[in-house]
Amino acid sequence: AIFSSDAAVLDAFVRARLGLCLATISMNLAVVLEGLLMATGRTRAVLLAGLVGSWAGQVPAVALLVVYWRRSLGAVYYGVAVGYALLCAILALALSRLDWDLLVAEALARANGGEVCRGTAEAPREAQGAQAATVEPRRAPARGAEGGGEEAARQ
Repeated sequence: AIFSSDAAVLDAFVRARLGLCLATISMNLAVVLEGLLMATGRTRAVLLAGLVGSWAGQVPAVALLVVYWRRSLGAVYYGVAVGYALLCAILALALSRLDWDLLVAEALARANGGEVCRGTAEAPREAQGAQAATVEPRRAPARGAEGGGEEAARQ
């Protein structure tokens, strides 16, 4: 036994294995979805989703299951799984509502040293189009063009 050799503790974990499995799977899915949303720069959405998932999902679900279903480790893990499932649903909704064209324009602007559009996925289309239209790739200085030449003038 890793943590305990007490038969009662081991038995409690054996009985809680399905809840533990569901909690672990939903937690790991939430980590992946959070990572995707964070990679788009939507850190505030991740924070708010985490708060809702925890305080409107996990905490009440654990309390309700422990008080009204049974006082067990399994009830705790099922409640945690419910909270993470709610978090996954919120994160998936946030991901599905992203404006991928705007994200591409923001990434291009960052890659090219330009201004990053601070708009959200709900930003007006005109602003998104204007941002995308102003993103131009940078050109490296021409090799061998020291102090002039046709290639340097075009840069």
